[in-house]
Amino acid sequence: MTDELAQEFARICTETLGFLKDYGFGGGSLSKVPPVYQVSFQGKALVIECIWDDREDHLEMKVALLRDGRAPAQYAVDESGKRVRAHLLHILLGLGVRDVAHSPVLRGAPLPERWRLELGDYARLLKLYGGDILGEDPGVLDKVYRSH
Repeated sequence: MTDELAQEFARICTETLGFLKDYGFGGGSLSKVPPVYQVSFQGKALVIECIWDDREDHLEMKVALLRDGRAPAQYAVDESGKRVRAHLLHILLGLGVRDVAHSPVLRGAPLPERWRLELGDYARLLKLYGGDILGEDPGVLDKVYRSH
């Protein structure tokens, strides 16, 4: 992905999730470790991460627990077994939400169009069902849905 397209990803994330500022989250900051591009919105206890994997052609939103003001280095669980990061949909399912359907996305559509559509779905879910996340309840990660 070009730098220009990475900046477009950051801009779309920031526009779509601009409402997070109303809840005390900072503006989006872009980090790049190609093929993964991430825009993070940091609060006081949690960080919301929009992650685009260019190789996998996949967008996801994760929520992570801040430690000493920083996102955890661990992918999902720390060395003591505590969950420190989870996919937004898994958190919402753990909270009992079942209306997590996404709009259909055409794989051939331009990336900015796909990003707007998918991020719009995540924003809708956060606004409707993400009160614990928006309120920065650190215990929200303990409620993650586990399929096994």
